[in-house]
Amino acid sequence: MQPAVSLRWSYFDIDGEWSKTLERDVCVAGEGAGGTHAAVSLIDLNKTVVVIERNDYLGGHTNTYFNVSLLNMSSVKVNEAGQPPKKAVPALLYNTVPYYLDFRNDEAVTDAFQRFAKVLSTYSYLLDGYGLPDPVPEDLNTPFGVFLEKYNLTAEWAACSTYLLSTIYVIKYYNLDDLIYGAQGYLAEANGNNSRIYTKAREYVGSDNLLLESTVIAANQDFAVFSQYSKANGYWTGLVRSVGLNQTVSYYNRATNSPSNIPALPGLYSLGPVGIIDDVWYIKFGPENPSMTDAQVQLYVESEIKTIQQANSPSLTKPEWLIFESHSPFFLQVSPEVIQNHFFADLTALQGALHPQYSTLLWRFNQDVVIPKMLRSD
Repeated sequence: MQPAVSLRWSYFDIDGEWSKTLERDVCVAGEGAGGTHAAVSLIDLNKTVVVIERNDYLGGHTNTYFNVSLLNMSSVKVNEAGQPPKKAVPALLYNTVPYYLDFRNDEAVTDAFQRFAKVLSTYSYLLDGYGLPDPVPEDLNTPFGVFLEKYNLTAEWAACSTYLLSTIYVIKYYNLDDLIYGAQGYLAEANGNNSRIYTKAREYVGSDNLLLESTVIAANQDFAVFSQYSKANGYWTGLVRSVGLNQTVSYYNRATNSPSNIPALPGLYSLGPVGIIDDVWYIKFGPENPSMTDAQVQLYVESEIKTIQQANSPSLTKPEWLIFESHSPFFLQVSPEVIQNHFFADLTALQGALHPQYSTLLWRFNQDVVIPKMLRSD
């Protein structure tokens, strides 16, 4: 491993007159789930690290809303699906009845993901990263709409940019594990605070090794591969209250006239009650690109909630925002031509001595691939 040299804005002006040099075994750029796990794991292996993070907290896409009245919650019970919320139930353990709607017109749909999952199982190796066969299978590089037509998943579909994407991206985005665990449930922190692990990690890594609210401005690497990324999606999350809907039901956006009922974008992915605070709901929103402003996204969300209210509630109330976070840009993509020209093979080849290490499957990929390669290149 090469010594990591990091410059922090508080020690570096535009003319380069003042600077501070830090030397570490490894520089971790970005402290989301993968970066945090890598930093902690390397420290456990007696390596020195410095972490560069643009936010003032660790955790990346993880954001937690704290309600003072619930901080001393100790008992945990899981409610039965469709039963009223219990105040002692952490948000991620709260069960609801799923209701699938087209958020554009509130039309109910039949969930077709089971048939979709059967096709996805053919490409289960995508869950382990981007180690693709050579040549890249035609199915993965073909437009998603053509892929669906080939496998008779739908007879017709409405115009939607999802169908123009290379199938590999749709499968990575709506992958087999998501379908399985979406039905079976995920592991969650016992008290519903997913940020707790990152608070502990921040203490473990130590303030001397953390450069928060910092940005990488230069690096001694060839980024010709990364420069081929040409598109990205947007992604926003948040909590709202005063929605006034049935709190035993979660609403999932499914387009009535698209293949496998994948929602049309921009739009809400889902709206559901958190379960432990009365009439507080989580939202997940995604546009086709990251150019929407926060204000535009909030107006769009409020409009789609109103659509649901009109069909399911006797009164209309404007939601109040409790927390709202942008995770854009999200879901980086390259063109089909670039994929066919061995882009993912070139990306994977960056792993190793004198090259930047990156993680595609977070903790498992760190443990099995990234960290062992870094140790071999020491």
